[in-house]
Amino acid sequence: MEVAKETVTPYTPGEDEMLRALGHVYYEIEQFYWCIVLQSQMPKETFRAIQNAYLESMLVHVRVLTDFFEQPSRRVDRKTQQEMDDVLSSDFGFKKAATIVGLPQETQRRINKELVHLTYSRQKRVTFDEKKWDFDPILPLVMRCIEFMQSRTDEELQRMDVYRVQKGMDPLAPAWANLLNQLLIPLSVAMQKSLTATTT
Repeated sequence: MEVAKETVTPYTPGEDEMLRALGHVYYEIEQFYWCIVLQSQMPKETFRAIQNAYLESMLVHVRVLTDFFEQPSRRVDRKTQQEMDDVLSSDFGFKKAATIVGLPQETQRRINKELVHLTYSRQKRVTFDEKKWDFDPILPLVMRCIEFMQSRTDEELQRMDVYRVQKGMDPLAPAWANLLNQLLIPLSVAMQKSLTATTT
């Protein structure tokens, strides 16, 4: 049952909240990127539990970032009828906010069924090939991350760093530019490799 829109108390993030949240978005993209890179370079003989940890970490970031880019509005607490404090790409005026990233439905279904949930659907994948995760389906999310990072202005990143320094945190603008450059390097080699770690 949907909560009537007129009864919902909206959540409007303040300027400081958004500047802090931008750092969290950076973290999600950075972790997502490095999980891809480290898995692509991981020797086949790597202990299976370590392979699984990298895979599951990557998929958690895929889920978080997909929600960030696709979610059209904040979730609503049904008891208080107040919007939750979800961070949305639309908060930052991102032009592609609330549009579909383009992950295949099967990839999204597997993430929902095989990650952070114990479901009977897991048992349907029995063979080694059935349990593999490929990089190719997540390429659209890599591209969306690049587009979002490119859309941030120098002035916005400067304000973020001023806020971070005032709060005793390290500035992020140089790291932001570095990560963007890393994302722009073709990931074709990594994307051609199938992930053989499994979540089942």
